Amino acid sequence: MSMLGDAHGTTVLYLPREKILITGDVVSYPIPYFNLPTSQHAKSLRFLAQFDADVIIPGHGPAWHDKNYLNLEAELFESIVSQVILAEQKGLVTVPEIQKAVNVELLRVKFTHDDKDLNEQFRGAVNRIIENASREARDGRKFE
Repeated sequence: MSMLGDAHGTTVLYLPREKILITGDVVSYPIPYFNLPTSQHAKSLRFLAQFDADVIIPGHGPAWHDKNYLNLEAELFESIVSQVILAEQKGLVTVPEIQKAVNVELLRVKFTHDDKDLNEQFRGAVNRIIENASREARDGRKFE
């Protein structure tokens, strides 16, 4: 499976005996890095969550000893993709309209812990993820 992080074809390494998963930039902390297509990034995260790993080493950030952050990133991408689809089905067409319609505030607090600087970074990243998801939908790629 081709992994997407902040670049196409991100390298991932799994050491089954040691139960260590090195994700590259598919998982990044504290704010997700991403690339097109947005729906594929979400699928990559869910694929990685299936590995039997006791330690997850992201491309950026600390090592994790559970899958909570990995699943949180997946939830963010999936929420954005589904909300973009709904917004477009309701007739919203411009990126700014769609950005206003997508609400991930409950997830924002889990990423930023309401830190002022991280809040700003998160909102910027979310707006770019929404733009990418909208472009993906317009280009006719499937959200699977």
